[in-house]
Amino acid sequence: MAKIISILAILGSFFGAFLYIDGRIAKCAEKEQVGQVERRLEYDINLNQLYRMRDQKREFSRDFPDKTKTPAAVQRQMNELDQDIEMQRGKVLKMEGK
Repeated sequence: MAKIISILAILGSFFGAFLYIDGRIAKCAEKEQVGQVERRLEYDINLNQLYRMRDQKREFSRDFPDKTKTPAAVQRQMNELDQDIEMQRGKVLKMEGK
């Protein structure tokens, strides 16, 4: 009877150790997957911001085709937008690894 109890205790501790190790490995894998999803989401957000900025610049260009007749405030906004586009493009390229 004592042998049966000791064998069951050994098997139980092996099973417990297996579950513990399996749980730790699963947590590491989940963290890695969550990190990948977060990076993809941040990349998509930055890319969408870049597209919106480019669309806004096209609208300015469409509304004011002649740059000599463009009001100073609009020219200043377009210059700021150009700088923002370059900064955003840099972020996107950095996230792409280029």
